[in-house]
Amino acid sequence: MKAAYSVEARKHLKDFLAQAEPLVLPESNSPKVSILLVFFNQAHLSLLCLESIIEHASEVEIIIVDNHSTDDTAQLLNLISGAKLIKNRDNLGFVKAVNQGAALAGAEHILLLNNDTRLEQGAIEYANETLESGEAVSYTHLRAHETE
Repeated sequence: MKAAYSVEARKHLKDFLAQAEPLVLPESNSPKVSILLVFFNQAHLSLLCLESIIEHASEVEIIIVDNHSTDDTAQLLNLISGAKLIKNRDNLGFVKAVNQGAALAGAEHILLLNNDTRLEQGAIEYANETLESGEAVSYTHLRAHETE
């Protein structure tokens, strides 16, 4: 099943890149959540993740740190608008990339989202409500649809 999903995702990426249409991500002047993505290859899964953000997120800012991907990620990133983007010249590792992206975050909350996941309807709103509930909560876990 994962193999079939990956094949479909790769076909979707190929079609998307061939069309060369911009991928416009949600933007906000006062975001409630900064969504932080670290990319290292897997452009086909990154595209699905980004499309799920477009479908299910608002009042957010998107921060993408690319850790020197060598696949079609560069082509994908060239078609994206509405994100803060860092393109590393080397793979600095996940933790350093997260710290780079977090330094750009303008929202009170940061959602660290793996690029092989897809957001579900209401996930960000639920997490935000939990964090702002007044309870002693320092983090919350979003249940996202894992794609691979």
